[in-house]
Amino acid sequence: MLALTYDDGPASSTSQILDILEENHAHATFFVVGENVDEDSEEILRREVALGCEVANHSWDHESLRDCDLEDALESLEKCDEAIFNAIHRYPQHVRPPYGEYSDELLEADGREFVYWSLDTNDWKYRNAKKDYEILMDNLDDGDIILMHDYYESTV
Repeated sequence: MLALTYDDGPASSTSQILDILEENHAHATFFVVGENVDEDSEEILRREVALGCEVANHSWDHESLRDCDLEDALESLEKCDEAIFNAIHRYPQHVRPPYGEYSDELLEADGREFVYWSLDTNDWKYRNAKKDYEILMDNLDDGDIILMHDYYESTV
């Protein structure tokens, strides 16, 4: 049992990932950056939901939520929530803070579950499909939460 998660979208590659998930009757969680949600990408988010995927919060503009003050961090999450709500008419239940960075104050003030990962494919670093595959196959364990990014063609 695995959890597939994708950060930083929606992006042009997201639709291809959704095609693969649909073909394989699989689901994923997409941690969305609010500023990437626009009129064109709203359809992608609606498709994610229609396929049984989760749309979750990854901040407004991918800033470190640990390095900004509490008010700014909460505003970033709220702006992202609103962009997601406007696209799919529901608020996200989960948050993945960019870089996995947050403060205990933010966690308490937001009140939602912050979701991390147990296996980082480093697809953002290598941008090489073969390398991504090797990292997964060499390190995969039952119950892993896999971190990928729907921003990179190599991840597709």
